[in-house]
Amino acid sequence: GLSFEYTKPVRDYLFDIVVKERNFGARPINRAIQNEIENKIADIYLEDDIEDGYVFKISVSKGEIVIK
Repeated sequence: GLSFEYTKPVRDYLFDIVVKERNFGARPINRAIQNEIENKIADIYLEDDIEDGYVFKISVSKGEIVIK
């Protein structure tokens, strides 16, 4: 399977996106995760030769999510 590692700034970055929409339940955080992380991982997965056991490293750099 695939694994994910992320830093505390990633959590803070996502929180900053959804804090204004907290009255809408989990939908804003789900949408932020999809837009900021899942879509980027899907692009990487389709473009690169990702092998079983790969670890995606998620961080924040220059004000945006970076995935390696």
